[in-house]
Amino acid sequence: MYSLQGMRPRQASRSGKATWVVGRCAALCRQSEPMSETPQDALTIAAVPPKDAAEALRLVFGGLAEGQDEDYVRTIAAAMQSGEIPAAGLLEARRGPRRVGAAWFQVLAGGAALVWPPRLAPGEPVETASRLMAAGCQRLSDAGVVAANAILASVAPEEDRLLREAGFMPLASLFYMACEDSVFPEARPAGRLAFEPWRMTEQERLAQLVQATYEGALDCPAADDPRSPEDVLAGYRAAGVFSPDHWLFVRHEGRDVGCLLLADHPAVGNMELVYLGVVPSSRGQGFGREICRHAQWLARQAGRRRLVAAVDSANLPAVRMYAAAGFSVWDCRAAYGKRFGA
Repeated sequence: MYSLQGMRPRQASRSGKATWVVGRCAALCRQSEPMSETPQDALTIAAVPPKDAAEALRLVFGGLAEGQDEDYVRTIAAAMQSGEIPAAGLLEARRGPRRVGAAWFQVLAGGAALVWPPRLAPGEPVETASRLMAAGCQRLSDAGVVAANAILASVAPEEDRLLREAGFMPLASLFYMACEDSVFPEARPAGRLAFEPWRMTEQERLAQLVQATYEGALDCPAADDPRSPEDVLAGYRAAGVFSPDHWLFVRHEGRDVGCLLLADHPAVGNMELVYLGVVPSSRGQGFGREICRHAQWLARQAGRRRLVAAVDSANLPAVRMYAAAGFSVWDCRAAYGKRFGA
């Protein structure tokens, strides 16, 4: 399961159907002739002051769907100005007084980061994007980031080249899936599994169990996450509103066979299935479907309208399992990843 950490759900207002912002296409503008630089046009790259965050974010999020970009800008800019979200990773490129590019390198919990690659002003050479990427990656390295991801709606050849040159390699094509409360169980599903809430005193037990569920998993096998299990759990815990009652050991006949980690997003009426894992010896018995139905029941208990999840599109058993539980695909994104300190 690929976490939606760092991605914010949004609802469409016209059709009533749910759409979510999980990334954006960072289109790069190129010019055919190189730009000659005068001293007043010399390129500078620096962090954006929080008071100016909104203008830089409008450039960064310029590839979002119409109507969503301004909402996203207001939300993030306000959080940066209040200090809720650090603004240090929001970078801009300027030529004199003109902002000609911007990118956001968002440091997350657990040694992770989410990168919104550079967007440039019309006519700005692609070299500016390369310099923004280099500056942002240096900041991530200095901040102790171990693994960074970029999640994109589409990838132009120029952007693929930019990411690869910066050390970001393709990891997976991700399906973003959701089910509405109309398919949630009305009562607690009966089944073979027992669900035991996690407690802080059982951190090591959960870390070992999560690590065991990664063995032979089909989700993003190219990722090879270098972070420790403890860092991975810290990242999961930072996704949405955390509640220990929504982190569960899954047990069968007295032993741990898997885990279910949920995050709440009450402001938008979503529960997020952050991670669902089953140990290799217990796969192929339909446990994944039972765990998923339990997650849907918990979402109903919490009063949420939908349950959302992300899965590697190449993980066909998981895609089929979610579809059988009432999920449908609402978006597909390309995931790139970079490891630091290797």
